[in-house]
Amino acid sequence: MVFAIFLYNSSSCNLFLIENFKKVTCKFTLLILLGLVSYYLLNFFSITPYQYTYLNILNGKNNFAYKKFENDYWGTSLKELINKSNFLNKKGKLAICGVNAEVVKSYLNKNKLSKITIVNTNESYDFIIMTNRTIWKDNKISINTKNQKSGITTCFQKFKGKDLSTVKRNNLLLSTIREK
Repeated sequence: MVFAIFLYNSSSCNLFLIENFKKVTCKFTLLILLGLVSYYLLNFFSITPYQYTYLNILNGKNNFAYKKFENDYWGTSLKELINKSNFLNKKGKLAICGVNAEVVKSYLNKNKLSKITIVNTNESYDFIIMTNRTIWKDNKISINTKNQKSGITTCFQKFKGKDLSTVKRNNLLLSTIREK
């Protein structure tokens, strides 16, 4: 019922703006609405197929968004990342952070990259595949709310190295493979 009233009211408003297009305020309002809808659609299509990673403009620059929010929390960018990472045909050890190991194994098998051995992050590895998943420093489970830096970090912050392959949308890093 409430939804029907909303639709009726919004369509009445739109109809009002169209019928009274000769008025300057209506032209201005329609121009603003058209601009906002265009901006939204441009942003929506530029992050395809990762629309769930959307961050609005009030978030700040996307370059540092990984420090504020787990953007690719479903890990769907892994398929694209592994598909374009042809250097994984070599023999090597791959560590995983922030993503499901079974999903990574599945994508590696589909791309016939069987020379890669998956290891834990505390073992010696050549490459690490990751998203910016939040992890606990030193496996601590408590959070000290007075000092936000006490026990929380992300995979991107913890595991440094050279990015060999990345998946980005709108300058937002979703997932990466780094060389140790």
